[in-house]
Amino acid sequence: MKGDPVVIVDLSKRWQCEEMPCLRRNPEMFFFSNGKETLAHPSAKVQAQWDRAKEVCYTCPVMRECGRDNLGEVEGVWGGMDPAQRIKLRFKHSENVHKLTGPVKVRYAQLAYMLREDRNLPFSEIARIIGIRNQTAMYLWNWYKSWLDEQRKAAAVRDLELPEPGTVTDISPNAAFPENPPAEGDAWVRYGRRVVYGYYLGQTEDDAWISLKVKLLGPEYSVGWFKAEDVKMTRKTARNVLTRVGKGSRIYGTALSRRGTAEAG
Repeated sequence: MKGDPVVIVDLSKRWQCEEMPCLRRNPEMFFFSNGKETLAHPSAKVQAQWDRAKEVCYTCPVMRECGRDNLGEVEGVWGGMDPAQRIKLRFKHSENVHKLTGPVKVRYAQLAYMLREDRNLPFSEIARIIGIRNQTAMYLWNWYKSWLDEQRKAAAVRDLELPEPGTVTDISPNAAFPENPPAEGDAWVRYGRRVVYGYYLGQTEDDAWISLKVKLLGPEYSVGWFKAEDVKMTRKTARNVLTRVGKGSRIYGTALSRRGTAEAG
């Protein structure tokens, strides 16, 4: 059904059924070989026997599922594919897995992680089950560990809910924020008639002022305080409460102190 999650591999092989034609044939028909050295480059005799076995597979109602879940098998004809075909497909499958993004990659990596952590399987066995190279199985396991760390960090971070820019009453008109996030930094910042990017440093307890490192004039960065309505955060950032030193303009000085220190006046 459209929208159903992609099945990477059915670990229980629930698709197996009595209608599989291979069950009524001699198993040697599907495992004919003159040694492993012929698997990648079989002789004409071996290839001919494999091709006869594949003709049986082509009549099977679950040929596709069989080929998917046995892609990592070294020997034998499975799902209409011989060993030489599966060797090439495993390399291709591994390349494609490296290129995956989004939820599908998470599913692949989650499976590799589960097989390693919950079942304590070696990477060679994980690779056989998924139908990929050993190095790719290790890559997925490491990738999922990093992904889990990022998810834990994200859960502990509060997305700064800053007000949308309103009317600015200082001497400069209200500059519009760009729709896209900046190439650098964590936020867009209004400064006079300009909008510049800035790196988030912290904010006051009442969220009225935000401290950022910005490049205003010349090659050097300046650290200062900006009113919240003049800042548009574009990236999730851990909230850091600071005490604003001094009073005054929309941007003020570079002196910062941690929460708990007395505010200079």
